[in-house]
Amino acid sequence: MAGNEEITGFLKAGLERSLPRDELKGVLLEAGWPRDQVRRALDGFADVAFPIPVPRPAPYLSAREAFVYLVLFGTLYGSAISFGSLLFAFIHQAFPDPSLAPDGSLMIADGGSREVRVFSTTGEFQASFGGEGDGPGEFRRLRGIENAGDTLLAFGDRRVTVVAPDLSVVRTFGVDFFTTDLHYLDGGAVLPELSRPVLPQAGLSGLVWRREPLVLFDLQGTLIDSIGETRGHEVYVSRGDEYRTISPLFGRATRIAALGRRILRGSSETMQVEELDMSGNLLRILRIPDYPLDLGDAAIAAERAAVLDGVPPGNFFRGVLEEAPASRTRPAFVDILVDPSGAVWLELHRGESEQDQPQEWLVLDADGTWLGTVRIPDRFTVSDITMDAILGVRRDELDVAHPQVLRLTRN
Repeated sequence: MAGNEEITGFLKAGLERSLPRDELKGVLLEAGWPRDQVRRALDGFADVAFPIPVPRPAPYLSAREAFVYLVLFGTLYGSAISFGSLLFAFIHQAFPDPSLAPDGSLMIADGGSREVRVFSTTGEFQASFGGEGDGPGEFRRLRGIENAGDTLLAFGDRRVTVVAPDLSVVRTFGVDFFTTDLHYLDGGAVLPELSRPVLPQAGLSGLVWRREPLVLFDLQGTLIDSIGETRGHEVYVSRGDEYRTISPLFGRATRIAALGRRILRGSSETMQVEELDMSGNLLRILRIPDYPLDLGDAAIAAERAAVLDGVPPGNFFRGVLEEAPASRTRPAFVDILVDPSGAVWLELHRGESEQDQPQEWLVLDADGTWLGTVRIPDRFTVSDITMDAILGVRRDELDVAHPQVLRLTRN
Protein backbone atom coordinates (compact mmCIF):
# COMPACT_ATOMS: atom_id res chain seq x y z
CA MET A 1 0.00 0.00 0.00
CA ALA A 2 1.21 3.49 -0.78
CA GLY A 3 2.05 5.77 2.13
CA ASN A 4 2.86 9.25 3.29
CA GLU A 5 6.61 8.75 2.74
CA GLU A 6 6.10 8.96 -1.02
CA ILE A 7 4.05 12.15 -0.65
CA THR A 8 6.57 13.66 1.77
CA GLY A 9 9.45 13.03 -0.63
CA PHE A 10 7.51 14.58 -3.49
CA LEU A 11 6.61 17.66 -1.43
CA LYS A 12 10.18 18.10 -0.19
CA ALA A 13 11.51 17.98 -3.76
CA GLY A 14 8.87 20.47 -4.92
CA LEU A 15 9.43 22.90 -2.06
CA GLU A 16 13.18 22.78 -2.69
CA ARG A 17 12.38 24.05 -6.19
CA SER A 18 10.21 26.85 -4.71
CA LEU A 19 7.00 25.45 -6.25
CA PRO A 20 3.82 26.85 -4.61
CA ARG A 21 2.42 24.68 -1.81
CA ASP A 22 -1.08 24.85 -3.26
CA GLU A 23 0.14 23.76 -6.68
CA LEU A 24 1.89 20.74 -5.16
CA LYS A 25 -1.25 19.89 -3.19
CA GLY A 26 -3.40 20.17 -6.30
CA VAL A 27 -1.14 17.88 -8.34
CA LEU A 28 -1.23 15.20 -5.62
CA LEU A 29 -5.02 15.39 -5.36
CA GLU A 30 -5.34 15.16 -9.15
CA ALA A 31 -3.11 12.08 -9.12
CA GLY A 32 -5.58 10.38 -6.79
CA TRP A 33 -3.93 10.71 -3.35
CA PRO A 34 -6.43 10.97 -0.45
CA ARG A 35 -6.93 14.50 0.84
CA ASP A 36 -6.19 13.61 4.46
CA GLN A 37 -2.81 12.06 3.54
CA VAL A 38 -1.88 15.10 1.42
CA ARG A 39 -2.91 17.50 4.17
CA ARG A 40 -0.93 15.64 6.85
CA ALA A 41 2.17 15.48 4.67
CA LEU A 42 1.99 19.18 3.73
CA ASP A 43 1.46 20.15 7.38
CA GLY A 44 4.76 18.41 8.09
CA PHE A 45 6.59 21.39 6.53
CA ALA A 46 6.42 24.85 8.11
CA ASP A 47 5.06 27.62 5.85
CA VAL A 48 8.00 29.98 6.44
CA ALA A 49 10.35 31.92 4.20
CA PHE A 50 13.60 29.92 4.15
CA PRO A 51 15.84 28.64 1.32
CA ILE A 52 15.08 24.96 2.10
CA PRO A 53 11.95 23.16 3.38
CA VAL A 54 11.64 23.39 7.17
CA PRO A 55 10.08 20.28 8.79
CA ARG A 56 7.70 20.63 11.71
CA PRO A 57 8.36 18.55 14.82
CA ALA A 58 6.57 15.19 14.65
CA PRO A 59 5.07 13.20 17.53
CA TYR A 60 7.71 10.86 18.96
CA LEU A 61 7.42 7.34 20.30
CA SER A 62 10.29 5.17 21.53
CA ALA A 63 11.05 2.43 19.02
CA ARG A 64 10.26 -1.00 20.36
CA GLU A 65 9.72 -4.39 18.82
CA ALA A 66 7.52 -5.76 21.59
CA PHE A 67 3.82 -6.52 21.32
CA VAL A 68 1.11 -4.82 23.34
CA TYR A 69 -1.98 -7.04 23.50
CA LEU A 70 -5.45 -5.56 23.29
CA VAL A 71 -8.59 -7.57 23.76
CA LEU A 72 -11.55 -6.67 21.60
CA PHE A 73 -14.64 -8.63 20.69
CA GLY A 74 -17.09 -8.92 17.86
CA THR A 75 -18.23 -10.97 14.92
CA LEU A 76 -17.73 -10.79 11.17
CA TYR A 77 -20.64 -9.37 9.16
CA GLY A 78 -21.76 -7.45 12.21
CA SER A 79 -20.55 -4.15 13.55
CA ALA A 80 -17.10 -3.78 15.11
CA ILE A 81 -14.98 -6.92 14.66
CA SER A 82 -11.85 -7.64 16.55
CA PHE A 83 -10.20 -9.82 19.12
CA GLY A 84 -6.67 -10.01 20.42
CA SER A 85 -5.14 -7.06 18.59
CA LEU A 86 -1.39 -7.09 18.19
CA LEU A 87 -0.15 -3.53 18.50
CA PHE A 88 3.29 -2.25 17.50
CA ALA A 89 4.81 1.19 17.89
CA PHE A 90 7.59 2.52 15.70
CA ILE A 91 9.32 5.80 15.05
CA HIS A 92 8.21 6.72 11.56
CA GLN A 93 6.57 9.42 9.55
CA ALA A 94 5.45 7.08 6.79
CA PHE A 95 2.32 5.00 6.58
CA PRO A 96 3.35 1.41 7.49
CA ASP A 97 2.15 -1.53 5.43
CA PRO A 98 1.58 -4.85 7.26
CA SER A 99 1.27 -8.22 5.53
CA LEU A 100 1.07 -11.85 6.64
CA ALA A 101 3.60 -14.32 5.20
CA PRO A 102 2.48 -17.84 4.21
CA ASP A 103 4.02 -19.19 7.44
CA GLY A 104 1.93 -16.81 9.54
CA SER A 105 4.69 -14.37 10.42
CA LEU A 106 3.88 -10.68 10.23
CA MET A 107 5.88 -8.38 7.96
CA ILE A 108 5.84 -4.61 8.33
CA ALA A 109 7.02 -2.23 5.61
CA ASP A 110 8.19 0.93 7.40
CA GLY A 111 8.60 3.76 4.93
CA GLY A 112 10.30 5.97 7.52
CA SER A 113 13.27 3.65 8.05
CA ARG A 114 12.96 2.08 4.55
CA GLU A 115 12.98 -1.33 6.24
CA VAL A 116 10.82 -4.45 6.16
CA ARG A 117 10.63 -6.05 9.61
CA VAL A 118 9.51 -9.61 10.31
CA PHE A 119 7.80 -10.85 13.49
CA SER A 120 6.90 -14.40 14.50
CA THR A 121 3.35 -15.63 15.10
CA THR A 122 3.95 -15.01 18.82
CA GLY A 123 5.13 -11.45 18.29
CA GLU A 124 8.88 -11.89 18.56
CA PHE A 125 11.11 -9.81 16.30
CA GLN A 126 12.90 -12.14 13.88
CA ALA A 127 14.73 -10.17 11.22
CA SER A 128 14.70 -7.13 8.97
CA PHE A 129 16.14 -5.99 5.69
CA GLY A 130 16.38 -2.76 3.76
CA GLY A 131 17.51 0.71 4.72
CA GLU A 132 17.96 3.97 2.87
CA GLY A 133 20.13 3.87 -0.23
CA ASP A 134 20.41 2.82 -3.85
CA GLY A 135 22.14 -0.54 -3.43
CA PRO A 136 20.60 -4.01 -3.59
CA GLY A 137 17.93 -4.35 -0.91
CA GLU A 138 17.96 -0.62 -0.16
CA PHE A 139 15.22 1.92 -0.86
CA ARG A 140 15.02 5.63 -1.47
CA ARG A 141 11.32 5.21 -0.77
CA LEU A 142 9.49 2.09 0.37
CA ARG A 143 5.85 2.21 -0.68
CA GLY A 144 4.62 -1.29 0.17
CA ILE A 145 5.03 -5.04 0.08
CA GLU A 146 3.20 -7.88 -1.66
CA ASN A 147 3.38 -11.64 -1.07
CA ALA A 148 4.25 -13.65 -4.19
CA GLY A 149 4.01 -17.22 -2.94
CA ASP A 150 6.96 -17.70 -0.61
CA THR A 151 8.67 -14.70 -2.22
CA LEU A 152 8.22 -11.10 -1.12
CA LEU A 153 7.95 -8.09 -3.42
CA ALA A 154 8.95 -4.72 -1.93
CA PHE A 155 8.33 -1.73 -4.18
CA GLY A 156 8.96 1.98 -4.31
CA ASP A 157 10.79 4.69 -6.22
CA ARG A 158 10.47 3.13 -9.70
CA ARG A 159 11.63 -0.37 -8.82
CA VAL A 160 10.56 -3.69 -7.29
CA THR A 161 12.89 -5.75 -5.09
CA VAL A 162 12.30 -9.51 -5.15
CA VAL A 163 13.21 -11.08 -1.78
CA ALA A 164 13.67 -14.78 -0.96
CA PRO A 165 12.24 -16.44 2.19
CA ASP A 166 15.60 -15.99 3.96
CA LEU A 167 15.33 -12.23 3.19
CA SER A 168 18.16 -12.29 0.67
CA VAL A 169 17.72 -10.10 -2.39
CA VAL A 170 17.05 -12.13 -5.54
CA ARG A 171 16.80 -9.30 -8.07
CA THR A 172 15.30 -5.89 -8.77
CA PHE A 173 13.35 -4.64 -11.78
CA GLY A 174 11.85 -1.32 -12.81
CA VAL A 175 8.20 -0.20 -12.65
CA ASP A 176 6.30 2.90 -13.66
CA PHE A 177 6.88 5.86 -11.31
CA PHE A 178 3.11 6.18 -10.78
CA THR A 179 2.67 2.60 -9.55
CA THR A 180 0.48 2.76 -6.42
CA ASP A 181 0.17 -0.98 -5.71
CA LEU A 182 1.19 -4.45 -6.89
CA HIS A 183 -1.06 -7.51 -7.21
CA TYR A 184 0.38 -11.02 -7.46
CA LEU A 185 -1.42 -13.73 -9.45
CA ASP A 186 -0.80 -17.47 -9.52
CA GLY A 187 1.74 -18.58 -12.08
CA GLY A 188 4.24 -15.85 -11.27
CA ALA A 189 2.45 -12.84 -12.80
CA VAL A 190 2.48 -9.36 -11.28
CA LEU A 191 -0.17 -6.73 -12.06
CA PRO A 192 0.85 -3.11 -11.25
CA GLU A 193 -1.88 -0.63 -10.36
CA LEU A 194 -1.25 2.87 -11.79
CA SER A 195 -2.58 6.37 -11.14
CA ARG A 196 -1.00 8.88 -13.51
CA PRO A 197 -1.73 12.62 -13.88
CA VAL A 198 -3.68 14.06 -16.80
CA LEU A 199 -1.35 16.00 -19.11
CA PRO A 200 -2.49 18.98 -21.22
CA GLN A 201 -4.18 18.04 -24.50
CA ALA A 202 -5.82 20.22 -27.12
CA GLY A 203 -9.54 20.58 -26.46
CA LEU A 204 -9.46 18.61 -23.20
CA SER A 205 -11.65 20.18 -20.51
CA GLY A 206 -14.39 19.36 -18.01
CA LEU A 207 -14.77 16.00 -16.29
CA VAL A 208 -12.57 13.34 -17.89
CA TRP A 209 -11.40 9.83 -17.01
CA ARG A 210 -7.66 9.09 -17.08
CA ARG A 211 -7.56 5.53 -18.43
CA GLU A 212 -4.82 3.19 -17.25
CA PRO A 213 -3.39 0.04 -18.89
CA LEU A 214 -3.68 -3.47 -17.44
CA VAL A 215 -0.34 -5.20 -17.98
CA LEU A 216 1.24 -8.33 -16.53
CA PHE A 217 4.93 -8.82 -15.72
CA ASP A 218 6.77 -11.91 -14.53
CA LEU A 219 9.04 -11.97 -11.48
CA GLN A 220 12.00 -11.17 -13.73
CA GLY A 221 10.35 -7.86 -14.61
CA THR A 222 9.66 -8.99 -18.20
CA LEU A 223 6.38 -7.94 -19.81
CA ILE A 224 4.07 -10.95 -20.23
CA ASP A 225 1.12 -9.30 -21.92
CA SER A 226 -1.14 -6.26 -22.12
CA ILE A 227 -4.60 -7.51 -21.22
CA GLY A 228 -6.76 -4.39 -21.41
CA GLU A 229 -7.30 -1.22 -19.46
CA THR A 230 -9.26 0.39 -16.64
CA ARG A 231 -11.23 3.62 -16.67
CA GLY A 232 -8.61 5.01 -14.31
CA HIS A 233 -9.70 7.97 -12.22
CA GLU A 234 -11.97 10.96 -12.74
CA VAL A 235 -10.38 14.41 -13.11
CA TYR A 236 -11.78 17.90 -13.60
CA VAL A 237 -9.80 19.90 -16.19
CA SER A 238 -10.12 23.71 -16.12
CA ARG A 239 -8.58 25.55 -19.04
CA GLY A 240 -9.25 29.17 -17.92
CA ASP A 241 -6.13 31.32 -18.01
CA GLU A 242 -3.99 28.32 -17.11
CA TYR A 243 -4.30 24.55 -17.46
CA ARG A 244 -5.35 23.17 -14.07
CA THR A 245 -6.61 19.80 -12.95
CA ILE A 246 -8.14 18.67 -9.66
CA SER A 247 -9.89 15.67 -8.23
CA PRO A 248 -13.61 16.61 -8.45
CA LEU A 249 -16.10 16.46 -5.61
CA PHE A 250 -17.12 12.83 -5.13
CA GLY A 251 -14.65 11.88 -7.87
CA ARG A 252 -14.59 8.21 -8.80
CA ALA A 253 -11.64 5.94 -9.46
CA THR A 254 -11.10 2.38 -10.63
CA ARG A 255 -9.84 -0.11 -8.06
CA ILE A 256 -8.18 -3.48 -8.66
CA ALA A 257 -7.73 -6.64 -6.60
CA ALA A 258 -6.45 -10.14 -7.37
CA LEU A 259 -6.66 -13.65 -5.97
CA GLY A 260 -5.30 -16.81 -7.57
CA ARG A 261 -5.86 -16.34 -11.30
CA ARG A 262 -8.72 -13.85 -10.82
CA ILE A 263 -8.54 -10.10 -11.41
CA LEU A 264 -11.27 -7.88 -9.99
CA ARG A 265 -11.89 -4.44 -11.51
CA GLY A 266 -14.43 -1.82 -10.48
CA SER A 267 -14.81 1.80 -11.56
CA SER A 268 -16.98 2.67 -8.49
CA GLU A 269 -19.69 4.25 -10.64
CA THR A 270 -22.12 1.58 -9.40
CA MET A 271 -21.92 -1.18 -6.80
CA GLN A 272 -20.45 -3.50 -9.38
CA VAL A 273 -17.17 -5.39 -9.80
CA GLU A 274 -16.01 -7.24 -12.92
CA GLU A 275 -14.09 -10.49 -12.66
CA LEU A 276 -11.49 -11.08 -15.39
CA ASP A 277 -9.19 -13.96 -16.24
CA MET A 278 -5.46 -13.47 -16.78
CA SER A 279 -6.06 -12.76 -20.48
CA GLY A 280 -8.41 -9.89 -19.64
CA ASN A 281 -11.57 -11.77 -20.63
CA LEU A 282 -14.73 -10.95 -18.66
CA LEU A 283 -15.83 -13.98 -16.63
CA ARG A 284 -18.71 -12.53 -14.63
CA ILE A 285 -20.06 -9.39 -13.00
CA LEU A 286 -20.75 -9.09 -9.27
CA ARG A 287 -23.30 -6.39 -8.52
CA ILE A 288 -25.88 -5.15 -6.07
CA PRO A 289 -28.67 -3.68 -8.21
CA ASP A 290 -30.13 -0.33 -7.21
CA TYR A 291 -27.67 0.21 -4.36
CA PRO A 292 -28.41 3.79 -3.16
CA LEU A 293 -25.68 6.25 -4.17
CA ASP A 294 -27.73 9.41 -4.87
CA LEU A 295 -26.56 12.70 -3.36
CA GLY A 296 -28.80 15.58 -2.37
CA ASP A 297 -28.02 19.29 -2.63
CA ALA A 298 -27.23 19.51 1.10
CA ALA A 299 -24.66 16.70 0.92
CA ILE A 300 -22.95 18.27 -2.10
CA ALA A 301 -22.88 21.72 -0.46
CA ALA A 302 -21.42 20.28 2.75
CA GLU A 303 -18.72 18.44 0.80
CA ARG A 304 -17.75 21.53 -1.20
CA ALA A 305 -17.57 23.60 1.99
CA ALA A 306 -15.40 20.97 3.71
CA VAL A 307 -12.99 20.81 0.78
CA LEU A 308 -12.80 24.60 0.41
CA ASP A 309 -12.19 24.95 4.14
CA GLY A 310 -8.68 23.58 3.56
CA VAL A 311 -7.88 26.01 0.71
CA PRO A 312 -6.99 29.60 1.69
CA PRO A 313 -8.70 32.57 -0.02
CA GLY A 314 -6.85 33.76 -3.10
CA ASN A 315 -5.39 30.33 -3.80
CA PHE A 316 -5.51 29.64 -7.54
CA PHE A 317 -7.02 26.18 -6.95
CA ARG A 318 -9.89 27.65 -4.95
CA GLY A 319 -11.58 29.06 -8.05
CA VAL A 320 -11.31 25.71 -9.81
CA LEU A 321 -12.86 23.95 -6.81
CA GLU A 322 -15.69 26.48 -6.68
CA GLU A 323 -16.52 26.00 -10.36
CA ALA A 324 -15.99 22.23 -10.54
CA PRO A 325 -19.22 20.28 -11.00
CA ALA A 326 -20.15 17.62 -8.49
CA SER A 327 -21.49 14.21 -9.33
CA ARG A 328 -25.10 13.56 -8.28
CA THR A 329 -24.00 10.14 -7.05
CA ARG A 330 -21.20 9.23 -4.66
CA PRO A 331 -18.51 6.66 -5.53
CA ALA A 332 -19.79 3.20 -4.68
CA PHE A 333 -16.48 2.22 -3.05
CA VAL A 334 -12.88 3.42 -2.65
CA ASP A 335 -11.02 0.11 -2.30
CA ILE A 336 -11.36 -3.59 -3.14
CA LEU A 337 -9.83 -6.50 -1.24
CA VAL A 338 -10.32 -10.26 -1.69
CA ASP A 339 -9.86 -12.63 1.24
CA PRO A 340 -8.61 -16.24 0.86
CA SER A 341 -12.18 -17.62 0.75
CA GLY A 342 -12.83 -15.56 -2.39
CA ALA A 343 -15.10 -13.09 -0.59
CA VAL A 344 -14.91 -9.57 -2.03
CA TRP A 345 -14.64 -6.64 0.39
CA LEU A 346 -15.56 -3.13 -0.80
CA GLU A 347 -14.68 -0.10 1.32
CA LEU A 348 -17.65 2.28 1.20
CA HIS A 349 -17.00 5.91 0.31
CA ARG A 350 -16.81 8.68 2.90
CA GLY A 351 -16.43 12.27 1.73
CA GLU A 352 -14.29 14.98 3.29
CA SER A 353 -17.39 16.18 5.15
CA GLU A 354 -18.18 12.65 6.38
CA GLN A 355 -14.93 11.69 8.10
CA ASP A 356 -16.69 11.61 11.48
CA GLN A 357 -18.84 8.73 10.24
CA PRO A 358 -17.72 5.10 10.77
CA GLN A 359 -15.65 3.31 8.14
CA GLU A 360 -17.63 0.41 6.66
CA TRP A 361 -16.87 -2.42 4.25
CA LEU A 362 -19.51 -4.22 2.21
CA VAL A 363 -18.87 -7.97 1.82
CA LEU A 364 -19.85 -10.26 -1.07
CA ASP A 365 -19.12 -13.97 -0.74
CA ALA A 366 -17.38 -15.95 -3.48
CA ASP A 367 -20.63 -16.54 -5.42
CA GLY A 368 -21.54 -12.84 -5.30
CA THR A 369 -24.13 -12.98 -2.50
CA TRP A 370 -24.25 -9.83 -0.41
CA LEU A 371 -23.44 -10.96 3.14
CA GLY A 372 -23.68 -7.61 4.88
CA THR A 373 -21.62 -4.65 6.00
CA VAL A 374 -18.72 -4.61 8.45
CA ARG A 375 -17.96 -1.61 10.63
CA ILE A 376 -14.25 -1.02 11.27
CA PRO A 377 -12.92 0.55 14.51
CA ASP A 378 -12.36 4.29 14.42
CA ARG A 379 -9.01 5.59 13.07
CA PHE A 380 -8.13 2.17 11.64
CA THR A 381 -7.15 1.74 7.97
CA VAL A 382 -7.46 -1.76 6.49
CA SER A 383 -4.59 -3.06 4.34
CA ASP A 384 -5.24 -6.82 4.06
CA ILE A 385 -7.76 -9.49 5.11
CA THR A 386 -7.08 -13.15 5.90
CA MET A 387 -9.41 -15.94 6.99
CA ASP A 388 -9.13 -15.00 10.67
CA ALA A 389 -7.63 -11.50 10.79
CA ILE A 390 -7.80 -7.97 9.43
CA LEU A 391 -4.42 -6.25 9.02
CA GLY A 392 -4.07 -2.52 9.02
CA VAL A 393 -2.90 0.62 10.77
CA ARG A 394 -4.47 2.48 13.67
CA ARG A 395 -3.63 6.14 14.21
CA ASP A 396 -3.72 7.39 17.79
CA GLU A 397 -4.77 10.82 19.00
CA LEU A 398 -1.31 12.21 18.13
CA ASP A 399 -1.70 10.82 14.59
CA VAL A 400 1.09 8.29 15.19
CA ALA A 401 0.55 5.11 13.17
CA HIS A 402 0.52 1.66 14.79
CA PRO A 403 0.39 -1.51 12.65
CA GLN A 404 -2.32 -3.70 14.11
CA VAL A 405 -3.94 -7.10 13.60
CA LEU A 406 -7.66 -7.47 14.40
CA ARG A 407 -8.81 -11.04 14.93
CA LEU A 408 -11.88 -12.11 12.93
CA THR A 409 -14.56 -14.60 13.93
CA ARG A 410 -16.63 -15.94 11.03
CA ASN A 411 -20.14 -17.22 11.58
